[in-house]
Parts: sequence; C-alpha cells; structure tokens
Amino acid sequence: MVVLLYSLFFAGAIILQLTIIPLFSIKNITPDLVFILVISIVFKHGRFWGLISGFAAGVILDFFGTGFVGVSSLGNILAVFFAG
Repeated sequence: MVVLLYSLFFAGAIILQLTIIPLFSIKNITPDLVFILVISIVFKHGRFWGLISGFAAGVILDFFGTGFVGVSSLGNILAVFFAG
C-alpha cells in the first residue's frame, strides 16, 4: 500500500516538474520536486528505499524529459547516498 502511495506521489511530482514548475523559474533556476520527494523518503525509510526510489524516479523523469537518460537517476542516487 505504501509503494502505491509513493508511486502516485512520484507520478504527480514528475507531471508537475515537467509542466507547471518551469513557469516558476527564477533566472532559469527551478525547484526539483522529485529530488525533494526522494530525500524525504531517505529520511523516513532509510538509504536502501531511497536508492531504489531515486533511481526509478530519475529514469522515468529522464525518459519524459529532454536530457540524457541516466543523468537524473545518477544525481538522485548520489544525493541519496550522501544524505543517508
């Protein structure tokens, strides 16, 4: 049940990240909702679940984004590793 809930949170964060959040950029700097959600999972459930969720969310975000595939997942994994 918790996995389904976090999956819905990630889906909503990815949709917002790609559609609405760029409208709130200040000098081309935008908040990263997926990153914030991944870090909150690390603090709540630990490093292992943070690594899994960060990698999955990063790959999905890269497939729908315009960047190279794997860059967001690598950034999320490194952030989780140091935050955990």
